[in-house]
Amino acid sequence: DSAMSNTQPIVRNLTFIYTRARDKRPRARQPFGEALQQGTRLLACDADSRPAGGEVSVEMTALPPQWFESAKEAQKEIDAIRAELKLLTKAQEKRKINVFGDDTEVEAISSRVPAVIRRC
Repeated sequence: DSAMSNTQPIVRNLTFIYTRARDKRPRARQPFGEALQQGTRLLACDADSRPAGGEVSVEMTALPPQWFESAKEAQKEIDAIRAELKLLTKAQEKRKINVFGDDTEVEAISSRVPAVIRRC
């Protein structure tokens, strides 16, 4: 009886296994800006939950990175370039069918494409 009270408990450290499993687990992430598009507030302050000392609890959500707006604008410009190139391809196909026709449509679109690319 006295021998059992003097023995140390058997302990197993599972910290390494836990951290490895946590790091391998896929995380569900929201795309940047989704919270902003849904109309949620970035800072939420609940006036009713203030303690008697006047302290305020503030909940913050993650802001998108600074390059996010630039990436959205660049994507819009790339889409505009693709649209112009599709128009140019269609105009060139029409021109191949009507060889003796007017080239003004093809030339107009051809002159717009470099301007759109430079703007990007």
